[in-house]
Amino acid sequence: MSAVIGVDVGGTTTSVGIVTREGVVLATEVAPTHGAGPATAERTVTALLERVLGRAAGQGLTVGAIGVGVPGSVDPTTGVIMESHH
Repeated sequence: MSAVIGVDVGGTTTSVGIVTREGVVLATEVAPTHGAGPATAERTVTALLERVLGRAAGQGLTVGAIGVGVPGSVDPTTGVIMESHH
């Protein structure tokens, strides 16, 4: 089965979920968003993604795409967050 992953980096929590192409949520992982800088945020997102990808593999899912939502401006060419509001 094919699925996609969504990442929501919010001011309070960061959430990662696996969703089927039909919109059924299969699994989620949530952790507090810490204001300790970009390296900490990157580690949080990476840890959540690793857990969700492991769950996807355990269910025999193929992940076809990952979408990320962040609060701020993103350079469309590089994908780098230029300014974060959190």
